[in-house]
Amino acid sequence: MDARGYVGDFIMNRETGDLKPEFYDLLLENGSLKVLYIYDIILLRAYQGYGYGKYIVKDILCRFDNAAGLVLAIVYPLQLDSASWLPSMQYHRMDKDLEYSSFKLYRYFLDLGFEQVERTNYFYINPGKVNEKLKAIDLEQLFDKEYYDNLIK
Repeated sequence: MDARGYVGDFIMNRETGDLKPEFYDLLLENGSLKVLYIYDIILLRAYQGYGYGKYIVKDILCRFDNAAGLVLAIVYPLQLDSASWLPSMQYHRMDKDLEYSSFKLYRYFLDLGFEQVERTNYFYINPGKVNEKLKAIDLEQLFDKEYYDNLIK
């Protein structure tokens, strides 16, 4: 098992193999027993810091909101993974402190409206519930050349 854990641990009781009651109820509430699992969201270093990540997350959630009863993520700072696969990511320039890097990522997902399971690196969001934080992210800005020209200046 790597530092992320197993996705099944997030929603299932490992001993019994049953869904945890809170997630079973959530899935039933949304009318789908399907789970969308976000494993990694990776942006090349040149594209980090411009807000693309929040648009990517919202786009994923919009595309799958009718198909998934639950969206979950196990959040882990990739720069701490010894198998970091792409030199152009420049992981060596990123903070190597697990607690600090994790805190930043956790805050990011919380700011997008995800909920944290207790004090773990497991996060989930109910795609069937109106989420004011995600609602505020305007996907049309992705196509607004003036917005990005001003952002890059």
